Amino acid sequence: MANTRRIRSAAPGAPSATPRSDGRTTTETGDGLATLCIMNDSDTAKAVLEGGPADLTERVVAQPEAGGDVKLLFRGGYEHFRRTERAQDTAEGRLPVYEWWERTELPG
Repeated sequence: MANTRRIRSAAPGAPSATPRSDGRTTTETGDGLATLCIMNDSDTAKAVLEGGPADLTERVVAQPEAGGDVKLLFRGGYEHFRRTERAQDTAEGRLPVYEWWERTELPG
């Protein structure tokens, strides 16, 4: 699934699309802005989760922006993880560690 991000291009000009070697396409819009199309999730910052329910199998997740907590919907509630100062080597590279700190239940 692709996602897009607006970025400032070098200079205004005629619209154009430029494929990049990293699998992205930059589309110049002619207004000094460009749309960066990311074709896969490999560009998404990731984090590794530690602690929480033993049967929580999803341990590498998208890292929240601006240092927020990770909040996962799981078994009728949310598992909350906070960032630590640690990092861990994984198959996806060195990732920041988020540690479980609480669970909140959904009503009903």
